[in-house]
Amino acid sequence: MKLRAKVFLIVSGAIVVLLSVSFWIIYQKLEREFVAAQYDDALAQIETSSGIINRDIDSFSIKLADWAQWDDSYDFMESHNQDYIDSNLNDESLQSLGVQMALFLDPDGGVVYEKQVESLEGSEESVEFPTKYLQEKAVFREQQKPFAGLISIDGNIFLLAVRPIVKSDGSGEPRGTLYFGRQLKQEYFDEIGKISHVQLDMLPAAVASAIDSEHSDLFMELAQGVRSSVTMNHEREVHVGQYFPDIFGDPTLVSLLHYDGYIAAHGFEASILFGEVGIFLSVMFVIVVFLLIEWLVLKKLLRLEMEVKRVTDSQNPDDRVTVGGSDEFASLGNGINEMLVSLRDMIERTLQSEGRFDVIANLAPVMIWMTDTEGKYVYLNKSAETFLVSVSGKSDWGEAVFVEDLGVRKALIEEAQAAKRAFRLEYRLQKKDGGYVWVSESAVPHITSSGKLVGYLGVVVDIHQEKEIQIQSKAFTREIEEMNEMFMAREEKILELKEEIRRLRGDSKENI
Repeated sequence: MKLRAKVFLIVSGAIVVLLSVSFWIIYQKLEREFVAAQYDDALAQIETSSGIINRDIDSFSIKLADWAQWDDSYDFMESHNQDYIDSNLNDESLQSLGVQMALFLDPDGGVVYEKQVESLEGSEESVEFPTKYLQEKAVFREQQKPFAGLISIDGNIFLLAVRPIVKSDGSGEPRGTLYFGRQLKQEYFDEIGKISHVQLDMLPAAVASAIDSEHSDLFMELAQGVRSSVTMNHEREVHVGQYFPDIFGDPTLVSLLHYDGYIAAHGFEASILFGEVGIFLSVMFVIVVFLLIEWLVLKKLLRLEMEVKRVTDSQNPDDRVTVGGSDEFASLGNGINEMLVSLRDMIERTLQSEGRFDVIANLAPVMIWMTDTEGKYVYLNKSAETFLVSVSGKSDWGEAVFVEDLGVRKALIEEAQAAKRAFRLEYRLQKKDGGYVWVSESAVPHITSSGKLVGYLGVVVDIHQEKEIQIQSKAFTREIEEMNEMFMAREEKILELKEEIRRLRGDSKENI
C-alpha cells in the first residue's frame, strides 16, 4: 500500500472516529435536552388543561353564588311558590347557565325541588343525576360552606357546585342547600383539547387503568404517588397522566393528555440535521486535512523519492538530490547528499582496498578464496584458478577433491558453518595435469556485528612434499621395525639351537 493511501486511511479514520464520537455525544445531549423540554412542555400542557377546568369550576361556583345568595331563593325554600319556578327554573334559563341539574334540599336533606334539563347544546344524551347520592352526602349541609369541583359517581364525572341558601346580603339562617350540576362527557374535554391543541380525557381513578390499559406504566407511576407522569413512545407521541382532585380534594380522578411531541420531533429532526451537517463537515475536514498533508508533506516526499530514484538510476557517484526549502525535507535531502558523499568515499576506499588485496592475493603462492552466505565462491586468486582442474560456477571444487576425501571434507565444513567457527583440514586435490597433491585448507568465518555469518575467507596450501616425506618416513620406519622384528626372531632361534645342543652334549651352560 502506498504511503499516500496509508496516510489517507489513518488521517480519515482518526478524524472520522474522533468526530463521530464527538457528534454522537452532542447528538445524545441534544436529544436529551429536547426530550426534557418535551416533558416540561407536556407538564405545562396538562397544567394548562387543568387550569381551564379549574376556571370553569370557579365560573360554575360564581353562577351558583348568584342563586344561592338571593332573597327570592331564600323565600322559595319557605313558600315553594310556582312563580319562582316558572320564572327561573325553566330549561332556557338553566341551559344559558350551562346547568343540567338544579337541586334544592332542605336542612334535613329532603328534596324541595329538583330540575333536570334533558340536554345541553352539543350534548345529545339525557342525564340521570345521582340525587340520592347527594341527599346522603350530609357533609355538604353540615359544614354550611360552598363546595365546587369535579366528582366521580358511578363511573361518571360531574361538575358540581354546592352552596347554602341565604339572603342576598348573606344573612339569615340557611334554609337549605342549592346544587348546580353538569355531567362532563368527552365532548367537554374535546373542547378543552381544541383550545390546547391536545387530546384530553378525564377518567375515574378506580377504572382508569382498566379502561386505558395501553398506558399501564403511566398509571403504575401515578399509583405510586407521583402527581404527574409523562411517557413518550418511538413515534414521539406524548402521554401525560395527572391525578385531579375531586370536590373533596381527594385524587380520585385521572386526567390523561395525548398529543404529538412536536418539540421532541423537531429535536430529533434537528439532531439528524446536525448529524448530516457533521458528516458533511467531517468529510470536508478530512479532504482539507489530506490536501494540506498532500501539499505540505506527501508532495515533497514524492519529489524527494523521485530525486533519489534519479540519482540511483544515473549511477553517477557525483550526482546529488535537489530539494528546495528550509524544512525537514530539505534537511533530509542534505542528509542524503552527505550520505552519498560518504558512500562515494567509502566505495573508493573499498575499491582501493580490494585492488590492493587482489594484487597481494594474486602474488601469493597459495590458493585464496572467499565464499558468500550460500557457500558459493565469490573470489579465487590466480593460483587457485591456475591450480584447479575446474570450479563449476565457482560454487565448489568438489570435482577436484579426491573421492575418498570428499565426504570427510563436506561434513567438516558443514559442521563449522553451523557453529560459525573456523576450520582446518587436509585432503587430496587434483591438479590440471591430472595428478593429485596433498593440500591443507584453512578458513575463518566472516561474521557481522549482529552475529550473522556472511561467508568464509580461506587459503589452500600445497603440502604434498611434506606429506610425501611424512608418508615415506612412515614407510621407512615401518621397514625398520619389520627388519628389527626379523633380527629379533633370528636371535631367538639361535638361542634355542644353542640350548638344544647343550642339552644333547650334557654340557653346562658355560661350556657352550
